[in-house]
Amino acid sequence: MGFDPEKQGRRYRQVSTAAGIPALLIAGCLVGFFLGKWLDQRLHTAPWMQLVCFFLGMGAAIRNIWYLLKQVEKDSEDL
Repeated sequence: MGFDPEKQGRRYRQVSTAAGIPALLIAGCLVGFFLGKWLDQRLHTAPWMQLVCFFLGMGAAIRNIWYLLKQVEKDSEDL
């Protein structure tokens, strides 16, 4: 029942990974939004590219969050 630095390190990794999830979601949406806005200015398609890229960015962020959550779950099983 002693202190196990390896388990403590895994816990810190899990917490830091979970803490980054909101930033990942926000970043994906913002990158999609501004990329779409730039494309709309170039292609004169406002607001369609902005909307499409926003939702593509959100989808990519959700996909990455799903991957991170699976990694956290896998790490928690090892504890």
